[in-house]
Amino acid sequence: MKKSENLVATLLAVYAIILVLCIAIYAIFKLLEVDITLATNLLLWSAAIFAPVAVLMTYNSWREQKGSEVVAILAKDITTNILELRTLNNEIFSGFCVSNISFEKSQKNINEFHDLRIQIKKSTRVC
Repeated sequence: MKKSENLVATLLAVYAIILVLCIAIYAIFKLLEVDITLATNLLLWSAAIFAPVAVLMTYNSWREQKGSEVVAILAKDITTNILELRTLNNEIFSGFCVSNISFEKSQKNINEFHDLRIQIKKSTRVC
């Protein structure tokens, strides 16, 4: 909430600066007795200048937020994979210690363990 409030305040400040510049230019032209339609054109100019500035500032704020969301999703996936890896590791270890599971099941667990390790390595390279 704090960032959006700061963004709104910054956008209002930028527009106020642009508007003050337009009014100053208008005052200069008024002293020089230039056509009054120039005032409306200056107001339109200030709005036209402000629009891309507002879009850029909003886009930058959105991009930072989206980047945080992507990192959070990747962290959640990696955590899930690590928990699965730990479970498989415990199954493999208990199978070797107790020898109550078949060789095929133990081989399957080892293969899953290996595949999951590769998947975790690939996902950490993305970050």
